[in-house]
Amino acid sequence: MFIWSVGLGTDVAGGYSFSMFNEMKEVIETSKTINFVNPKEQYKPVTAEEVFYLATLGGATALSIENETGSLEKGK
Repeated sequence: MFIWSVGLGTDVAGGYSFSMFNEMKEVIETSKTINFVNPKEQYKPVTAEEVFYLATLGGATALSIENETGSLEKGK
């Protein structure tokens, strides 16, 4: 399980799209670019699993509402 206190969100004032899927793609592309530009650093690009977590339960956890939303558990 991830231990980040970070979430991924979107609004048009902070970017170009309302699409969460687009923002997830941008995170992966940006992390790969950082890795490419700094090959000597011990930086591992963000995986699809990690970015999906950031867009769902990670965001809910960062906002302290993970008991109400962020996953498909029964009752949420």
